[in-house]
Parts: sequence; C-alpha cells; structure tokens
Amino acid sequence: LEWAAGRRDTLLTVQDHRSFCPSRGKWTLAGEPCREPMAPETCAACFEDEAYFGEILGLTERRLSAVRRMSGVTVLSRFMREELVKVGVDPTRVRVPCVRSFWRRPGRAVRRAPCCPPRKRTRWRICRTNWAGGAGWR
Repeated sequence: LEWAAGRRDTLLTVQDHRSFCPSRGKWTLAGEPCREPMAPETCAACFEDEAYFGEILGLTERRLSAVRRMSGVTVLSRFMREELVKVGVDPTRVRVPCVRSFWRRPGRAVRRAPCCPPRKRTRWRICRTNWAGGAGWR
C-alpha cells in the first residue's frame, strides 16, 4: 500500500474499515455504533489490551497515511466515503461508483440511475467515474 501511494495515478479500492478504524469496524467495545473519527484518545476505549491497541493503531495510521496520498480512492458506500473524509482524506479523491442492477421485465420500462446511460442486454453495470485526467471505467 505504501509502495502504491508513492506512485502517480494510483487507484485504491477501500472495502472495509481498516483504513479509518482500528477496532471492530466502527463498533465500540460495548457493541454500539461508533460515530467518532479515528483518534487515539477515542479509540483506546474500544480495546482491553493496551499493547495490542498501540500496535493496531499504528498499523491503521500507516494505512490511512497511504490512503491520503493516493491519486484516487474508490469506496463501496457513502458511509465509507464520509468516514475517510472525516479522517483527512481529500474528498475530491474519494468516489463511490454508481452500481445499479437493471432487470428487464416484459411490458415495463427499465429504470436507470441518473449516472448510468442506457445500454442493451446488461444486468450489472459500473458507470463511468470521471477522475482528474478524464479516465474512467465501464
């Protein structure tokens, strides 16, 4: 991850909390949802073992440091985007792709998300996301 962060034009897909939460995926030790951004003082309460906390916090901070240097970050939900922005990732670099399912039913119009142009014979589609250089994917 650190190697990739040092290169130009890199894209990272963040699929879980490990870049912005050292604990149980934004859940506290008491089993409540955590709404706070990552900070040593806040996160310490979610661990019973202080040595393990120090180790995993350091790892999470290194991951986050690499994420902050990426040219682009793709996340799978708006929640994950908001969490990364809360911990200092540039919001212009974090994207949530438009992923929609299209099922054609006889006699019914196909509903599409505004970001997805029409396309024949498709069930799943990841629509183009416009990055700084105009590159994208379909």
